[in-house]
Amino acid sequence: MSPLLFLLLLGLSVYSNALDLKGKVIWNQLCPGAKTLGQAKAILDGGSNYYGSITRDGSFVIPDVPEGTYILNIVARNHLFDQYRIDIVDSLSPPEVRPYLPGTPLSSTANSPVTITYPLKVHPRYKNEYFVPKESFDVMGMLQSPMIMMMGAVGVMVVALPYMMKNLDPEQLKEVQESQARMVKMQGSITSGDFSGIASMFTEGSGDGGSSSATPSTPVKNRGKKKR
Repeated sequence: MSPLLFLLLLGLSVYSNALDLKGKVIWNQLCPGAKTLGQAKAILDGGSNYYGSITRDGSFVIPDVPEGTYILNIVARNHLFDQYRIDIVDSLSPPEVRPYLPGTPLSSTANSPVTITYPLKVHPRYKNEYFVPKESFDVMGMLQSPMIMMMGAVGVMVVALPYMMKNLDPEQLKEVQESQARMVKMQGSITSGDFSGIASMFTEGSGDGGSSSATPSTPVKNRGKKKR
């Protein structure tokens, strides 16, 4: 037997066990047609050797797939599909198709006992969103910001403080003004680093209300000696 004839027979024996894997994309609301789907392919195990293009009616054929176990995936730019496990036994019997969860080992079919009818029908499951719409200006969200609320409270206090000062008694108003003056003086001392001035402010009021405990001495009568 010549080498050329041997190679020809070997190739025929290999292709006799190969199968044309067929399927179809079923259109739905996410993808109503081939125009929405765009260019897409059905690939096996990453598409290095076995793949087929999606036609306008959604059908695809992956030719000459030999015996073995494969992972089928539909690759599209804007849509995501489920993955499927394909077990091809021979070219005469239809392949066994099962749902496939990424990361599941292929050594056993126990992880996916449910079989799917063949030819395979796949459905678009998700639509990729590459652009996020610009958020509109939210007035209520801005007003609920802690910084805006704090600024509003300070503004209310600034507006209401003069009216509150008018209703105070003269003595209370004087105390408030003295307290404000002490606070301004304390801030100036802190800024300049005069800590002795700060200590004096804490102690300056300690003797304001004190009263002298000394009492006037009682004059002592001059008791002279009686003349004899």
